[in-house]
Amino acid sequence: DMAGIARAMFARYRVAVTNPPADMEAEVDWFRREETFADQMQEELTTFLLETTRHDPSEKTQENIHRLLRVVDELENITDCCMNLIYLVERRGRKKLVLHEGEMAALEPFLVIAEDFLRFVEGNATSRIDDEQLKLASDMEDRIDAFRNELRKKSRKRLSAGAEVKAELLFMDMIRHIEKMGDHSFSIAEALREMR
Repeated sequence: DMAGIARAMFARYRVAVTNPPADMEAEVDWFRREETFADQMQEELTTFLLETTRHDPSEKTQENIHRLLRVVDELENITDCCMNLIYLVERRGRKKLVLHEGEMAALEPFLVIAEDFLRFVEGNATSRIDDEQLKLASDMEDRIDAFRNELRKKSRKRLSAGAEVKAELLFMDMIRHIEKMGDHSFSIAEALREMR
């Protein structure tokens, strides 16, 4: 369920970043509610998992509990990234920052890969994955990193050519949060691969 919340938040951000809603305040409120719910889920799941360790589980079970704690923590980090991303959309509108049409077009494949990675996490969050699936996760993270590097390079070129500094910094902030989501997603994949 937590993975589903993270994916739904990112999917909604994808719509908002290209087509900002008329009522941005209501949109931010929706994200806050979802993020608060994810925080509550993290707290309850962490409490449950830690309570389970008090009942003298086997070494294997104890290791799996620690991996699940890592998964829960990384999922909450992803929802934090989504919250930060919608704040950037809100700031862009409030400060009337204009992102170049080419920037938005270049951002789209980056968003698609990130959402695909979140779908992968959601689809596998409750089971161990194999080496082939981990390789798929690694490939997705590598593609996210490559896109990040390319988008940053283009942004620096626009800055050198006289683009609006605040808009470019906001764009680079978006890229940073999306790339961090890729890191968190890969960390989840590694934890799922290590499950026994």
